[in-house]
Amino acid sequence: MITTFNISLVVHGTIAENMDYAKEDSMAMGIYHRLESPLDITTSSIIRRIVANREAYQVTNVIRRLCMQHLDSSTVHILR
Repeated sequence: MITTFNISLVVHGTIAENMDYAKEDSMAMGIYHRLESPLDITTSSIIRRIVANREAYQVTNVIRRLCMQHLDSSTVHILR
């Protein structure tokens, strides 16, 4: 696959959810490099944050909608 897609560099960080990746081929070819990950962020942790923020956003919007409905129902409209 490396030659098929003309891959010239394979880089992997030190933080990974799954360390079962095939690095032997790229190591044998001399194109494998390992970088020190500056943070312990993974794809799963990013997805968890997105889902949590979305849930908080939805709760805020429900509360806002209920407040607006309450204000609309308690407002007295004077017709002239």
